[in-house]
Amino acid sequence: MKKTRNVSITTSKFFRKQGNILEIAITGTSRKNLLILVEKYFREIGQRKFKLASKKPLFITTPNPEQLVMVHKDREFKKIIQGSDISLCDGIGLLCAYEFLQYYNAINKINTGWKRKVSESLPMKYIYFIKCFLYILKHGCSSDGMKIIKGRDFMVDLLKIAEENQFRVFLLGSTDSVLKKTLRKLSLRFPSVHFMTDAGARLDSNSVPLNKNQNIIDRKVLVRINKFNPHFLFVAFGAPKQEKWVYRNIDNLRSDLIMVVGSSFEYIAGTRKRVPVVIEKIGLEWLWRIITGSQNIRRIFNAVFKFPLIVAKEA
Repeated sequence: MKKTRNVSITTSKFFRKQGNILEIAITGTSRKNLLILVEKYFREIGQRKFKLASKKPLFITTPNPEQLVMVHKDREFKKIIQGSDISLCDGIGLLCAYEFLQYYNAINKINTGWKRKVSESLPMKYIYFIKCFLYILKHGCSSDGMKIIKGRDFMVDLLKIAEENQFRVFLLGSTDSVLKKTLRKLSLRFPSVHFMTDAGARLDSNSVPLNKNQNIIDRKVLVRINKFNPHFLFVAFGAPKQEKWVYRNIDNLRSDLIMVVGSSFEYIAGTRKRVPVVIEKIGLEWLWRIITGSQNIRRIFNAVFKFPLIVAKEA
């Protein structure tokens, strides 16, 4: 079987990351300021005629609790997210973990002796985690101001920039039927954007084409993308396929920005219903998905129960 090429990703110093959740740092810049930085980045490219920090595209990942459970066992996946230029805080669970680690480290600096032993016990860590969860519910952000930035929302923000500048945008992944509906809706909303779509090849869990025919399709997709030369490339193969596909091909892709977007095309197309805003705000998106049957129970278990346990043990 064909192995994934070992490609290096140079992280841009233009975007600052912070925190350390299972060795993954998160971009803590606010959504508004992050978009300002992205626009500034593109102005720099236009003025200098080359990309900052490296000749590779700006790479955006959207880590969430489920993905960080994967990262805990998958070194390549961890390396890819660590090497991305921007890693959005995509989910309340990730924000809770970030706040918990800050709070826990501060408590341990103060506590000594038996107090420290109590604070280091797993039950006490869970109490701290719940306390941080309640804090975020009340304030809508961490104690240092970090907020959740949903990948699908940030994708739409980038499309607004594309609309203002008449950019070329390539949508890769999902299915032909979903892409058709997505393209129809986006073309109406962003008429000045030049879109191109492709469902891409069928890939295994390591993002390697399943057979020779799929490998041919994968190579043709690369040719289409590079011929189109998009300003933005959105990849929707689902994690960790999409991240590994970008990692494998980033040296050969002609695009200024690449963002992995998971199931965003399905939300835009309307084939997957978005969680009600109220449910999102109170951190019960997982419960809504169980009730509606819109997500695999195992994935929910990993995100809601396994992730906090791993974070608490590693703290």
